[in-house]
Amino acid sequence: MALHGSSMLIKDVTKSKRFQKLESKVSDQIKSILCMPIQGEEEVIGVINMSHPDIGAFSRENERALTLITHQAALAFNNLYLLERIKSFNERLEHVVAERTRELRYSESKYRSFMEQAGDAIVVAERGGEGRIIEVNDRACAFTGLMREELAGKPLASLVEPASQKELKELLHGGEGARSDIRVRRHSGASLYADISANTIVTPGGEVTHLIIRDVTLRKELEAKLKEYSERLEELVEQRTRELRKAQGELVLASKMAAVGELASGVAHEINNPLAVISGYAEDLLDKLRKKLPLEPDEVAEALAMITRQSDRCQEITNSLLNFTRTEELRLALVDVSYVVLQAIHFATHRAKRREIEFQTDFDKSLPHITSDASMIEQVLLNLYNNAIDAIEATGKVVTSTRLEGPNVIISVRDTGSGIPRELQDKIFNPFFTTKPVGKGTGLGLSICHKLVERLHGQIAVSSEVGVGTEFTIALPASLM
Repeated sequence: MALHGSSMLIKDVTKSKRFQKLESKVSDQIKSILCMPIQGEEEVIGVINMSHPDIGAFSRENERALTLITHQAALAFNNLYLLERIKSFNERLEHVVAERTRELRYSESKYRSFMEQAGDAIVVAERGGEGRIIEVNDRACAFTGLMREELAGKPLASLVEPASQKELKELLHGGEGARSDIRVRRHSGASLYADISANTIVTPGGEVTHLIIRDVTLRKELEAKLKEYSERLEELVEQRTRELRKAQGELVLASKMAAVGELASGVAHEINNPLAVISGYAEDLLDKLRKKLPLEPDEVAEALAMITRQSDRCQEITNSLLNFTRTEELRLALVDVSYVVLQAIHFATHRAKRREIEFQTDFDKSLPHITSDASMIEQVLLNLYNNAIDAIEATGKVVTSTRLEGPNVIISVRDTGSGIPRELQDKIFNPFFTTKPVGKGTGLGLSICHKLVERLHGQIAVSSEVGVGTEFTIALPASLM
């Protein structure tokens, strides 16, 4: 019963059912029992157990008195238990406080280390109002030229030039953000450029603004120098451009004069030969007439025939020169390349009818019609066929083939003539250059071919071997539209 919080008073154990099984020795020694629990806050924490050898040794008065005693004991035990709990709590609290103190010291140490080792100036100021300075690092002192004691309590706006104060106040009241090119005032009177970023930090004392101030004066100076250099460079480039344009104009003029000189030299060389023949025959006839020497009709006819041929030669040279300098207008239409080749061969065979020259063709039957100028293509082919006829001494053949390569139509003209030496192949498209004997070529035929092919947005190339023959390859776009 005591364990459940109830007292127990038995005046004669011999009459109690609970003690009927006790040994006789025990029942002889114990006749009366008084048992009283010591009640704690939540449970029984102890029991006072009293026994006596006489029957009726304990009364209800004894039970009430013992109840008072157990109450006092319970109170004492509870106080002792509470004291132990308080002691244990204090020990744990001291441990937590010590741990928290170490953490705070470590955190403060890290914050101080960050503040002092930061490469930028750091300022902690009040949020809002004038933003009075609470704390700064050494870098901020170096920036401003003031000691910590001098900076503490100063309005943040006092550190910047008047032109930058509005931006700084906006940043301070906003609590976060960044501003660039703020003019920070130094104690010496000079100033520097700075980029300032701000963040709001909540502390036990309220909100503060944490500002990082980065010196960008060197960057601004470099930007100014770079701008100055860029402006100077633009002036130099413009000046150099003017000089180059002038030099280019002079070069173009010189090139034109050189071309004119080369053209004049070529024309003079080509025309002087027939003129010399004409002059020789005319002077010979004139000399005989002055001396009244007899002139045979055949002799006069031969001289006049030679003069006529050389006059025709001069006309041929001038016509070729006109064709070379003339810029013809393109007449674009759908062109059947195979038909144009056959037309050119038809005209060329008349010139080769007294020679044993065979013209062969190898056409790609799937070749499409192209958009180009048929007359220009025919003129190029005629010039190539004439050159091939002149290159074949007695007998030989000229083979013309066509094929399609990507977007281009390829026309190949191959002869079995004498061929062109390798060292001369780079010069054959130059005006007035010819490998033919004097009086048999103007040196303008291949130049005209090259010019016409370029006019058709194509390309012409030569491959030749002395004693084997020559092949010209023309690549024309399938469409000029």
